Amino acid sequence: MASVSWTVTREEVFRGPHEYLERQARDEGNPLLVRELCYMPTCYYCFSHYVTLFFLAVTRYRLRLPDWRGYLISFFALTWAADVYLVLFRHLVQH
Repeated sequence: MASVSWTVTREEVFRGPHEYLERQARDEGNPLLVRELCYMPTCYYCFSHYVTLFFLAVTRYRLRLPDWRGYLISFFALTWAADVYLVLFRHLVQH
């Protein structure tokens, strides 16, 4: 999940769509919902939450409990782990 979030929000392969979405997110003429939806794939922290939700829905991965609480625990644990990896990777790349 961390690698998907980083790739979509930071790598050159998505530079064109990323720049377009950034411009749309800053354009005050767009409705608020459009600006927010355009901002989502430009922030690796925000985008990691949506990537986690997608993978939880596809894999039906649960931690500790077999019901909705397991999904909730999984969501927070996986998002936290992905964000830790993203922060560590960012520090490695910058230094």
